[in-house]
Amino acid sequence: MGKGKKYKWSHSSSGGYYVGYKVILAIDALTFEVLGFEIFEGSPNDAKILEKFVEKLCNSRKVRMGDFIMCDRGFTSKINYHILISRFLLVPMIFARKNTDIKRILSTLTPLISIWDGKKYLLDIWKKIVKEFVEILEIWQVFRELRSNIELFFNVAKNCVRLNKVHQFTKESVGKKIIRTFHLTSELIGTSKLFNIGVRELAEM
Repeated sequence: MGKGKKYKWSHSSSGGYYVGYKVILAIDALTFEVLGFEIFEGSPNDAKILEKFVEKLCNSRKVRMGDFIMCDRGFTSKINYHILISRFLLVPMIFARKNTDIKRILSTLTPLISIWDGKKYLLDIWKKIVKEFVEILEIWQVFRELRSNIELFFNVAKNCVRLNKVHQFTKESVGKKIIRTFHLTSELIGTSKLFNIGVRELAEM
């Protein structure tokens, strides 16, 4: 499934709060490459901030049409499934809450408006995205371990790169601190593999 594509993860974590600011982070779930992050004042609901964040990732070409986007339950909402599939042509792997009505989500999916504006070739791509989404629903549990990678990333950042020692008080200063921390975390994970140190082992140091 998804041959030749990156599995990517957008996620906000309880570890992502810093003195009145909330951080949402996207990484490549296989390589731990940082794809992007966004800082929000206060604690906005995850389900309401996903669209603009994904738009930013698409505009920077960190995320491309057909990629798989993995999110935790905080991002679960019918509109987010629709946005990822029908606006961005991405395969959503949003881990559903118990009361999420997936059948209703599928029954209300509609193709992009641009399909009827001289871009009918997008209809086949949209159908393929929907098909892959349905296939994922049948093997949801397979991705549990991959899903845990974001937590491992945050744990490495906290335990090894002092992410839990952020004392900045402005959005700009928090951003400078976090971009350095995330970059160092990604580099540290990559380097540790050369010494046969697993990410989970590194996160527990």
